[in-house]
Amino acid sequence: MKKLIALIGLIFAALIGILVYQTNEKRTQDEIYGDAAVFFQEEDYKKAIQFFEDAADHNNLFSGDLKTDLSYYQAEAHIKLGEFEEALKLYESMIAENNKDNIPYVMKAYCLIGLEEEETAASVYKEGYENTKDPEFLCYLANHYVTMEQYEDAANVIHTYQNIKDEDIARKLAFLEIVIYEEQQQYEKAYELAKAYCSKYPEDEDGLKEKIFLESRQ
Repeated sequence: MKKLIALIGLIFAALIGILVYQTNEKRTQDEIYGDAAVFFQEEDYKKAIQFFEDAADHNNLFSGDLKTDLSYYQAEAHIKLGEFEEALKLYESMIAENNKDNIPYVMKAYCLIGLEEEETAASVYKEGYENTKDPEFLCYLANHYVTMEQYEDAANVIHTYQNIKDEDIARKLAFLEIVIYEEQQQYEKAYELAKAYCSKYPEDEDGLKEKIFLESRQ
């Protein structure tokens, strides 16, 4: 019985020790994070990165969402310095931990575009849609293809998902289709689409502007 009580006492003491250690780590992490945030606000990004990395080294049982926040701020600091490859690694790590969060995909694609890897960025938008089912990725992808002047690929995205149930996404894709034909100087087709768009979305000022512009090209 005495041995059992002694064992329980040892376990309890160990748990208390762990709790005290983790609490101290949390306090240290919060202090370092606060300093890092100051450097970030002062646009001293190199110093901020050092402190964000130091704060991450003190991850503990109570870190919670702070662990993710540290990665986001650290990646953004790298982007501010034009260090896209370093930021890319952080976003890839975030995706590996949680592939249902849409922001790391968007920022990963942003970094790839910064590295002039546009085709790979397009594949990231596709991956983001497949894993998160967020239809906003369809707009990102179609828009990206338009920027790359790959109009056929952009049109394929729009036509594939033209019956999507999300009305806001459907509206954005419909507007992009107008832009696709306009960019290719197919003004007559673009005008017909603009008229249909304005009939369906009469409150959309951008659509009305497009319609007026395209009227001048008839």
